[in-house]
Amino acid sequence: MARNKQNLTFIFDFGHPTASVETWKAIRRVMATLQQDYSIIRLLVTNPPTTSDLGLQKPSEVLLECDKERKECLETLRFNNIQYERISKHYGHTFKWPWESPEYCAWKPSEYSSLLFIEGKPGSGKSTLVRYFAEHFLLMPEADGAIIAKYFYSHQDGELERDHRNMLRSLLYEILKADESFFIHFQQAYREVRGSEFDLPLAETWSLETLKDVLRACTKHPLKRRIFLIVDAIDESDNDGRVDIVQFLSNLSFFAKKDCVLKVFLASRPIAEFDQDFTHRILLQEKNRKDIESYTHASLQKLGSTQSRLLGFLKSLPEKLESYYVYMLYGLNGNDEDDTRDDTRILQFCLFSHRGIQFGELDYALAIPGEIKDPPPDPFFWEAERPTGVRKRLTHCAGSFVEIKNSPISCLDDTDKHAIIQVMHQTAREFLLYPHEAVIRSHFRAVANVQQGRIMIRTTCIRYLILHHQELMSNFQSPARDWSPKDYDEFLQYLDSRPFIGYSLEFLMLSKNDVDPDISRLISDPKCPPSVAFCHLSRLVDSSIDAANV
Repeated sequence: MARNKQNLTFIFDFGHPTASVETWKAIRRVMATLQQDYSIIRLLVTNPPTTSDLGLQKPSEVLLECDKERKECLETLRFNNIQYERISKHYGHTFKWPWESPEYCAWKPSEYSSLLFIEGKPGSGKSTLVRYFAEHFLLMPEADGAIIAKYFYSHQDGELERDHRNMLRSLLYEILKADESFFIHFQQAYREVRGSEFDLPLAETWSLETLKDVLRACTKHPLKRRIFLIVDAIDESDNDGRVDIVQFLSNLSFFAKKDCVLKVFLASRPIAEFDQDFTHRILLQEKNRKDIESYTHASLQKLGSTQSRLLGFLKSLPEKLESYYVYMLYGLNGNDEDDTRDDTRILQFCLFSHRGIQFGELDYALAIPGEIKDPPPDPFFWEAERPTGVRKRLTHCAGSFVEIKNSPISCLDDTDKHAIIQVMHQTAREFLLYPHEAVIRSHFRAVANVQQGRIMIRTTCIRYLILHHQELMSNFQSPARDWSPKDYDEFLQYLDSRPFIGYSLEFLMLSKNDVDPDISRLISDPKCPPSVAFCHLSRLVDSSIDAANV
C-alpha cells in the first residue's frame, strides 16, 4: 500500500547575509529533485533583488513583499520640497552663537517637549540659519538617535510649496521613513484614505485634518523616541490657516507624551497675527549683528569699491523697505502699452503659478495672448510673437521685483532654459498683492487681482494646448502601452521642444475647480504616460473653450 505523500514548504529570504544567487539556484535544483517525493512543494520568497526576474511559478511559488503597506503609504506622503537646496549656506565662521544662546540651551534638554521660535526681520538671515541648524544639529549630542524632519516654505516656488498640507506630508514622510514602528499611527488613516478615493492619486486624498490627526498620534508613540521638526519661513505659507498651523505645532510640543519628546524649531519674520507668547524665542537681528557685519565686510572687499562711495550710495536710498519698493516702482517705465501688458503678465506668472515658472516656459507663454478678449494665436505665425532678449525684457519690464535663480537642472545643462523666474522676496510679494497706494496708481494695479491673474494663466495654458493638440494626436496615435523605446524617445524630444506643455498640464490639473474631475484624475496619475494624458485633453479643451470663451 503506497504511503501518502507530504507537502514541503521552502522559505527563502534574499535579505539574509548568507543568501546569494548561487544559493538560490541550488534551492531550485533541490526542489526539482524532490518533486517526485512530495505531493506539493511551495516556495515563499522575501526581500527579492530588484535587478532580476526570479521566474516564480504561481500559485505554488509566491513572493512575499515585507513592509509593502508602509512603503505604499510612504509614497503617498512623498513631496519634493525644493526650497532647501536653494538657500544660501552660511558664511565662514558665522552662526557660532546659537549653540551657546540661553534660549537654545533652555530648549534643547531631552526630557520634555518644547518649541523654539526664531523671529527675524526680512534679510536678517533666517533661512540661512535654519539650513545651518538642520545640517549641524546632526553633530550635536542631543540629536543622537533622534528623528529629524524638516520643511522649508517658499512663496517663490508656487502654491504647492506654500501649502500647509504638503508641509505636514513632508514631516510625516520623514518620521515614517526613519522609524517603521510609527506605522501603527498611520495604518488606519491610510486604509481609510486608500478606500475612499481609490481611483485618485493617493497623495491628493490626504486631508489637512487627517494629516494633523496622524501627527498628533505620533506624539503619543509608546516607545521612547525624540522627534525634531524644523519648519522655516512660516510667513511665506498660505495666509489661510497660517495662525492655526502655528498654534497646532505649538500645542503638539506642549501636549506630547513624555515617552515621545517632540521639539519644534520654527522660523518666521514678524507677523502681527502671531500674538502668542512663545516660551523660547530668539530675535535674530539682536543675535547676529556681528555675523552680518562680517559677511558685509567680506562682500564689499570682493567688490573692490571704496567705503565712501558705497556709503554715499546707501545714504541716497530710502531707509524703510516699503519706501524702497516705491522707489523701485517709480524706476520702471510704464508708458509703452506692450511693456505694461508684459510686465503685468510676468508678475502674474510669478505670483499665481502652482510652482516657479522656468525661463524657457515664460518665453513661450508670453507669445500666447492671455486676455480672454484677445484673439487666439495664429497656428502658423504665433512663434513670431515670442519675445527676443527675455532676460533684458525681465529687467526692463519688472525691474528688481523679479529675479532669475538657477535650478539644479539649469546648473547641469549650463543654460537659462530651466532657471526659475520668481518674485525677489516675500515682502515684495506682499507689497504687490496687498497693494500700496503707489501700486494702485501705477501700471501694476492689475497685478493684485488674484482671480484675474489665474484666469490669465489658465487662458494662456488652454490656448497653448489647443495649438499643439492636433499636432500631437497625428504624430503619436498609437496607445502608449504599445510604444517602442524609439517612440518614447521621440515623444520626450517633442515635449522638450515645447516646454510650456508640461507647465500647462500641471496648472490645469491642479486647478481642480476648472478641470473635469475625470481628466483631473487621469493626468494626475503618476502611472499615466504624458502622451495618454495629453490625448485626453481634447475633452478639457472642448469644454474650456465655451467656459472661458477663448
